[in-house]
Amino acid sequence: MPSWKKVITSGSSPTFNHVTASGNISGSATSTGSFGMGNFADKIGIGTTSPTYALDVAGNAGFDEYIYHNDDADTYLRFQNDDINIQAGAVDFIKITEDSSFGGQDEITFNDDGADIDFIVESPNESKAMYLNSGNEVLHVNHGESNFQTKIHNTNGLGITVNSTGVVLNDDGVAGNDFRVESDRVEYALFVDSGNNSVGIGTSAPKTPLTVFDEDNIISNLSTGTGGGEIVTFGTLTFSPAVGNLLYLSTAGKWFLAESGHVTSGSAQLLGLAMGTSVADGIMLRGFMNVSSTYLLNFDDGEAVYVDSTAGKMDTTAPTSGFVRNVGYCTVSSQVMYFNPGPAWVEIA
Repeated sequence: MPSWKKVITSGSSPTFNHVTASGNISGSATSTGSFGMGNFADKIGIGTTSPTYALDVAGNAGFDEYIYHNDDADTYLRFQNDDINIQAGAVDFIKITEDSSFGGQDEITFNDDGADIDFIVESPNESKAMYLNSGNEVLHVNHGESNFQTKIHNTNGLGITVNSTGVVLNDDGVAGNDFRVESDRVEYALFVDSGNNSVGIGTSAPKTPLTVFDEDNIISNLSTGTGGGEIVTFGTLTFSPAVGNLLYLSTAGKWFLAESGHVTSGSAQLLGLAMGTSVADGIMLRGFMNVSSTYLLNFDDGEAVYVDSTAGKMDTTAPTSGFVRNVGYCTVSSQVMYFNPGPAWVEIA
């Protein structure tokens, strides 16, 4: 039974100033007016006679705005119209908003204040399966580099797979999953046509296993001493050649200046163009290069180019002694040649 320490009544309306009770208090009542503070030593049950927690509500509960963590005023759950906000230590971690206005967008925002807050998703075997390092402005997937797989799908199937074996594009082998890389001027800088099992460079319609199309006319715009194609860095040099010098590889594995006066100096040997002053700069075995007029003599559109009688040079005029060997052709762009040495050569008696 309750023990009424002090009861004050005024007319027919009693006022309880201080009530102390032991045991259970239960009842059903409707009340109006204002209430002060209530202190309960054990549990309060609303809609239940067997509360499990300090406050146990067996039903719906309504809150106007805030639910605070005790003695921690900047950690709370806040409700507003069509909006829920979760903050801890005054940091705006999660904001959920339903925006039904014209042009509005419903959204869930993490780190709404743009603070230095990392976002981490764990899996059973990877502590940072997804990791946003806010301070470094970096999003990692599988940061710990464990046996965690990343897969991206589209309507054609599995587009990208990243796992312990590497990175696989179109892992399902679907004909419609093409792969394309763009540059600033070329839409199909690199294109894999999955349905036709072909690769295109500069084209969206490769008809052979590898099709190279100079869509942007890059070759014609090569500057003197530049080029590209099949370039190697094997062999050694005992001197520093000039860019564009014609070289041959000796049986000793050394590059020397080729010249048509001696059959051992480039007739049946592997030929190359110096891309720089050392082997590390590259030796072109086949490709396009803008060769200085010092080393490519008498350039004329479409003409065949031969090993010259002067060491390290080429000419559109075939030599009259020693041996004759074609090494390529002139293009329509001044001093730009297609370097493609043929294996045939003829010794001149």
